[in-house]
Amino acid sequence: MPEVELLAAPKFKRGRRFDWIYERMATSGRLESMLSENLDLPDVVWHRLRTETDHELRAALICLLTAALAAKGTASIIGEAEGGWFWLPPWSLWQPWANEGIERAEKKRT
Repeated sequence: MPEVELLAAPKFKRGRRFDWIYERMATSGRLESMLSENLDLPDVVWHRLRTETDHELRAALICLLTAALAAKGTASIIGEAEGGWFWLPPWSLWQPWANEGIERAEKKRT
């Protein structure tokens, strides 16, 4: 999501920010557009991403995408052995503001 769009988000209660982002990225088809070239998933998965309304099932679908990227070997892996690892979308798909945030967090950690 472009930074200008993210910064325009209203203030939300816990969990609602995820749904706001999900609605702009997944239900709009933008997420599918970004990932479908890299992931050969059944049409039913992309359909569920676009139509799911339940918060927990949405989170599970995002986990499914992350697992698919990890299985394909294209996920970006961040973290460390003591605290754990996160598998995220490939760096090439990240917006500049997100890359900068990861870099800032890494500098704080070291």
